[in-house]
Amino acid sequence: SAGTVGRLLWLAGQPDTAPAPGRHYLHSADVVVAALTGQLVSDTSHALKAGIDPAAARWPELLADGGVPAGTLPPLVHPGTVVGTVLPDVAAGLGLPPGGVVVAGMTDGCTAQVAAGAVRPGQTMGVLGTTLVLKGVSDHRIDAGPVYSHLAPGGRWWPGGASNSGAGVLTATGDLPALDAAALATGPSPLIAYPLPPPPRTGERFPFADPDTTGFLVDPRRPPGPPPSPAQRHRAELDGVAFVERLGLDRLAELGVPSTDHRVAGGGSRSLPWLQVRASTLARPVARPRDPSSGVGAALLAATGWTATTRIEDLGDLLAEVVARAVHPDLVVDPDPAEVPQLEEGYQRFLAELRRRALLPAAGAA
Repeated sequence: SAGTVGRLLWLAGQPDTAPAPGRHYLHSADVVVAALTGQLVSDTSHALKAGIDPAAARWPELLADGGVPAGTLPPLVHPGTVVGTVLPDVAAGLGLPPGGVVVAGMTDGCTAQVAAGAVRPGQTMGVLGTTLVLKGVSDHRIDAGPVYSHLAPGGRWWPGGASNSGAGVLTATGDLPALDAAALATGPSPLIAYPLPPPPRTGERFPFADPDTTGFLVDPRRPPGPPPSPAQRHRAELDGVAFVERLGLDRLAELGVPSTDHRVAGGGSRSLPWLQVRASTLARPVARPRDPSSGVGAALLAATGWTATTRIEDLGDLLAEVVARAVHPDLVVDPDPAEVPQLEEGYQRFLAELRRRALLPAAGAA
């Protein structure tokens, strides 16, 4: 939020970009919509980090107080709102049929959530890319520390957070598929890892926020075991990221966002051994959608907005119906019963280490 507001205030303070008649400040998505339709609007998802009130679709007064007049900002609309139709000349130039409807969208993280099918309460999504992003669905807004919420079509909220851990923390190079298989064969690691990416392997945003925390790999055994082999170290890192995912989902559940149906996406979710570790850590299946790309989610959101022009129904329920028809799992991975209890023990050691480092409150503390 501070970054978006800071950029707006900076632009307003520069001679070449200061407020002037006919000048507007737009997000990149707003520029595309304006070029297609001639309409100046901004959706509440892309504008969220400007400190807006998404439910009321209102810009914050602090922008005007800081020198950004309200007239320089486009009207806010909710995702799924029909903005207009593609201008005839634009449609002809792009080879589109006339009369195409343009619908207000959402950020790429939110449209990926649509593509993953996580749009009803109880459904969550874990995007394992360079970092790990977790998102869920709630009937009320949740903004608590590192957790913030996007307003979804129909009035529900999509809270979530992003960890600095993820596939970018892996220290191994070379044949990762072979190392994944070898790591799975070694079984759950006795080591405790909180992997963070280099450099300098410091700083975390979620499931707890601490800019100074340092990634670690420790051996709690007494006496310590021998140095880990490459496969054993790799397994410790796979387990560690899975533990971060579970801790993040536990944190969301504490805030009233339960997870009963977990969807997975991102490049790290292409690894079947890692999916097995994640499912066993959660002690329940995880489902990987067939095509969880942001572009697919944007198309489903547009289809929902277009359908809503002919069906007077709640937009959120209509989105859930569209998603249920279009989103199907490519793969469902069940937990390994032999590994579940060992990973549960590993997760408890993981939590104990975080408490010992004062990164989590003591067990039983409020």
